[in-house]
Amino acid sequence: MEDKKEYMTFKSGRALYAVPIENVLTINGIPDELHCRSFGKDGVLGVIEYLNMPVVVFDFSLATNIQSSMDEKMELVDVLKQREQDHVDWLNALEKSILEGVDFKKARNPHECVFGKWYDTFETDDDDLKEIIGDFDKPHKGIHALADQLLEMCENGEKEKSLQILEHERNTTLLKLRNLFSKARDQLSGSIKPVLIYLTLDGQQSHIALKVDEIADVEEVNQEDLVAYENIGLPHFDKTRQFIDAYMTLDSGQECLLIKPDKILTNKELTIVAEAG
Repeated sequence: MEDKKEYMTFKSGRALYAVPIENVLTINGIPDELHCRSFGKDGVLGVIEYLNMPVVVFDFSLATNIQSSMDEKMELVDVLKQREQDHVDWLNALEKSILEGVDFKKARNPHECVFGKWYDTFETDDDDLKEIIGDFDKPHKGIHALADQLLEMCENGEKEKSLQILEHERNTTLLKLRNLFSKARDQLSGSIKPVLIYLTLDGQQSHIALKVDEIADVEEVNQEDLVAYENIGLPHFDKTRQFIDAYMTLDSGQECLLIKPDKILTNKELTIVAEAG
């Protein structure tokens, strides 16, 4: 008879981790404020009250020196703001070239601008974002195609007509591109869902509140399929090593590291932080 147990999986950066479902007391959102105290343990954010008891909040990504999904997504939001402005500046530079006869030095090939190079290599497991990003292709190529078209018209004495087309494209194709940039940023911002997993050792009191990027799923795993952490081959300097109990492969084929709740902080460390709060 197979010995199966359930695990709650969560994401930290781009990696997948799990805790035994029997150790999960509850899940809540991130409070606006934590009672922060100075403590020499990486990952400790502060103390929060739960069921009239102080509970230490532990940031898993911070402790393991892994860039959180939230930080990664906010960086991408900033990048998309810059790339949007790049294309506003691109069209303005083309207009200046037509009006004043100055050389147009910006990328004409949509694959050679900064955004185009990023676009051609970008990957995501967010299906909604993937669909939005896919919609960039046509308007982005359309904007870049304007350079050869309008500059050639200008050389052939059709300066006024080229400016009319440029203004039309500014209010249509560029506007569509800008709306897609805005839509992509909104999708990224809306997908940031860090939570606190309140872990328990006795099934009644919260041992620690684990801040994670997002909950993934609940998985059932055969205990015979677990690989002990000693056999995983993690480097000794890997910061996640101290928390790892085992390695497992989920039915989906995803690799996952099992966290042992009592390895995150010792009872002595928890007491020191809680009393300070």
